[in-house]
Amino acid sequence: MRDDGTLKARAGLLTALAFMSALVAPDVRAEGAAFCNTLSAVLAAAPDKFESVRTEQFDNRLESFAANLAIPEFEACYVDGIRPAFFCLRRGLSDGDAETLIDEMTKRIAGCFPDPEPTTARDPRSPVPRVVTTWSLPEGRFIRLVRRDYTEHPGSVYLHIH
Repeated sequence: MRDDGTLKARAGLLTALAFMSALVAPDVRAEGAAFCNTLSAVLAAAPDKFESVRTEQFDNRLESFAANLAIPEFEACYVDGIRPAFFCLRRGLSDGDAETLIDEMTKRIAGCFPDPEPTTARDPRSPVPRVVTTWSLPEGRFIRLVRRDYTEHPGSVYLHIH
């Protein structure tokens, strides 16, 4: 049996933890809401071929326009100039960094779109080994999170919304 001092100390610790989590939780919720709002804004731009989220800055190498919306954790976002879609890149990742980013983004996207359950599979058609997680959304829209693994240099992760 515990003495009153131990019980009071634990009660005090639990009160302090509850207070601290109440202070942190709004920031975490706000960050999650901002992320979901950005994804929703991108999806809302799909019917107009993402015209409303692209700039006039064209990247010849990627054959894409820079986007005016950013997704946290990615180095840059674009609107494909050939087949209109929105995508974000993060290159030069070690295996561990790529795995961490994939795990984090999978949780964040699932937080925005809990239904349907995403599917994950290795893409056998790709010349570069890659694993694709796909959320199939209404109206033929989808979100894909892709991890490319290279043997001769660091890998990449990209987010593709169509």
